[in-house]
Amino acid sequence: MLKNLTKILLPIFATSLFVEFYEGEKEVYIASFLLLALLFAFQKNITQNDIVFSFEDTSFNKWAIGFWILLVLFFNLILQNKLLNFETITWDVPSYLVASQEIGLGNLPLETQWESKGPMLLYIYYFISELVDKNYIYFRIFNDFILFISIFLIYKIVNKTTNNSSLKSVLSMFIFTLLVSFEWFISEFSEIYCLIILGLIYLVFENVDNVSVKHFLIGILISISTLINQGTIIFIFPYLIVSLYRNKFKNFKTTFLMLPGFLIPHTLFLVIYSSREC
Repeated sequence: MLKNLTKILLPIFATSLFVEFYEGEKEVYIASFLLLALLFAFQKNITQNDIVFSFEDTSFNKWAIGFWILLVLFFNLILQNKLLNFETITWDVPSYLVASQEIGLGNLPLETQWESKGPMLLYIYYFISELVDKNYIYFRIFNDFILFISIFLIYKIVNKTTNNSSLKSVLSMFIFTLLVSFEWFISEFSEIYCLIILGLIYLVFENVDNVSVKHFLIGILISISTLINQGTIIFIFPYLIVSLYRNKFKNFKTTFLMLPGFLIPHTLFLVIYSSREC
């Protein structure tokens, strides 16, 4: 039991030390200590339910999957909230929050002031802000759970691409959680929302059998992502290239169904803004 726990905890603790030396933040040590304490406190229950890695076939049982995912959520909340006492970490988030409040006044995003991101980001900010009754602390905590969706998608993608290796999948979740604990990658940035969409795009690309539906859905999802952060347009090109390669550069019709899917959300926003003569 101890040997198995050591195998999984050593990489996590080593990554924690890296973050600690890079930032000098004691919260990383605290999170690692709490993780270790929790594991050993429930050592008996863990053993009885076999909530450990089976390193022979690198697989989990159902208890283990839920156990480690909850630990990652716990780990994520601690690391993301280490800067909760600072009102302003970067200018981006307060700026987008202020801009999003124009929606509540009956204006469209970007109608009265310019921002570097797309209109969907301001709608997301406004929706979350209203959901938490415009409480900035609750707003940041709510976004920690949105970040966790990205972390869970990483688990699903790595699990699929490594032939169901739960060891690699869980380690990927922990490592990503530690990487986004830096103050310059807090969970309210537009990239976090886009990461969820990009993760869904990959799952659609690999799991949807109907080629026409697959490319149409990818087009819609990429379009929504660009309405949050315009830079994500570059991610459409790998899917175009891979799709054409798989079709041996013959069946262009189904591949380019991404285009009408991409145009639908953008056309909708163009119609809305045109109706307001923006």
